[in-house]
Amino acid sequence: RKDAGFELMRRILITAGVAIVVLIGCQPKTVEQPASAVPANAPAAVPASAPARALEPTETLVLYRRDFDELRLHSPSVDRFLVTALAERVTSTSRLVVELIRPPESRLWRQLAMLADAYGGEPIRMSQDELAHTAGTARQTANRVLAEGVRRGILTVDRCAIRVLDRASIDQMIHE
Repeated sequence: RKDAGFELMRRILITAGVAIVVLIGCQPKTVEQPASAVPANAPAAVPASAPARALEPTETLVLYRRDFDELRLHSPSVDRFLVTALAERVTSTSRLVVELIRPPESRLWRQLAMLADAYGGEPIRMSQDELAHTAGTARQTANRVLAEGVRRGILTVDRCAIRVLDRASIDQMIHE
């Protein structure tokens, strides 16, 4: 479905766009990697139990379990792909553990850097609350970081839209 804001409650494949995925017991994240954005040209699988909200017009495909099992039975390359995907998930989870050790301000700046790269020069269509959730912190911390970014001329912030003016300065803020 192509509507921004559409609530997704099935096993899906994101084929275009960016979506926030909420995993039970975890912080919300953008599509594939915890606390990161996935560019529109990188399909990403979303777990069956994970509700998601599109941040921009997004295309999805649905794959039902019985169809998936049949595909695996007749195409051994699918199992090889799954082993690779699971190995990447372990690596991604390890990165998440390391990321959660960082100060929340650093996580927010890193998230803004990843989103800026994913969106290019376009505004990042995300509320402060959504940004905070993707970085595993509170909205108040996101508000403080965004205000500092505006004060330093790194960002502009409008209602549910963040525009990065100086990408290089975000990298500097990550390490402050």
